[in-house]
Amino acid sequence: MTFERANIQSMSGYTPGEQPTENDVIKLNTNENPYPASRAVTEALASIQVEDLRRYPSPTAARFRQSAAAYHGLKDFNIIPTNGGDELLRLAITTFASEGDTVGIAVPGYSLYPVLTEIQGCKLLPVPLSDNWTLPGNFVSRVNDAGARLALLVNPHAPTGMLTSASELMEIAESFNGVLLVDEAYVDFVDPQYEYNLASAI
Repeated sequence: MTFERANIQSMSGYTPGEQPTENDVIKLNTNENPYPASRAVTEALASIQVEDLRRYPSPTAARFRQSAAAYHGLKDFNIIPTNGGDELLRLAITTFASEGDTVGIAVPGYSLYPVLTEIQGCKLLPVPLSDNWTLPGNFVSRVNDAGARLALLVNPHAPTGMLTSASELMEIAESFNGVLLVDEAYVDFVDPQYEYNLASAI
């Protein structure tokens, strides 16, 4: 006898990418910082009082949310702290897509998207990238025609590194009949002033 949900019993789990253990390897595939912590981080960690570790932190992470909101020019209710980006992805899928709903993604893409979608019992709509690795012009029409409640786009794209412009993302968001989640896990590798020139990349 088994007690897990049928879709969980039959699914394949997430397979992480290669994880080299050598210290002289820069692991861009896991978005790890190749540099040691700054002096400010070291000092902040050194100031932690061990006796304070017996208590749970603020359940709303209020001080962090206020600081992050001020830094980014947002309201604190716009900040949702999670234990890494993967938890936020899971939270978004469980919040915006019910069992049986459709979730659209561009493929190839982050291999965790299909796993999280399957855990939630949703249908996955994979939309292949164009031959030049950009989003196809019919991406929005395809996810809309499928009645997708949620679409996940990683930008800059993994694994190609292609960058979708802010104006194109805005156009997609305004045309899509569901919730568009733009996963910017690798955004720190992009110069904010950079204007992507497709012609120069082909």
